[in-house]
Amino acid sequence: MFKYFNARKAKNAVMATVPSFISYTTSRQSDAAVSLDAPFAAGFVTIFITRTAMERVATLDDDTIGWIQAKAWSSLIETDIDLVGEKIAFQCSRRDPDFLLGCANGHAFSRYLFDAVHVEELEALTGLCKSSFETEDDYYQLLCSGHDMRRNLLAEWHRQFEVYV
Repeated sequence: MFKYFNARKAKNAVMATVPSFISYTTSRQSDAAVSLDAPFAAGFVTIFITRTAMERVATLDDDTIGWIQAKAWSSLIETDIDLVGEKIAFQCSRRDPDFLLGCANGHAFSRYLFDAVHVEELEALTGLCKSSFETEDDYYQLLCSGHDMRRNLLAEWHRQFEVYV
């Protein structure tokens, strides 16, 4: 019972976080320029998904993380999720340098992100929902005071992800 609850909680954190950053990039660039199939992007996004889920619920087993990754990837791309999993496993097993760089950058960005803000606050900074806050005033106060933080997060996102895709 708790495993399912924790899995849903982690998946919801991932779904509130990862797609918003990807959407930010695709809104600034043409869709053709942002290919999540590329080894760098695949490594980055895979680690970003994992770190976001683990930030929300620290005690997730491998099967649960795999389920969260599958759900997140299926929302980001319109490719068969089994094919995505095979590509990731292949790139990892052959130690593709671009994939490994993406993993390293995904880890670095995640560390920067979660050192700067707690996962519930991140939803407000990305402008996605108010449900984590007791009152709307708390939400808007964080959103307004977080302007510099948001700008810094997006600058780090650009440095760690956008310049490579």
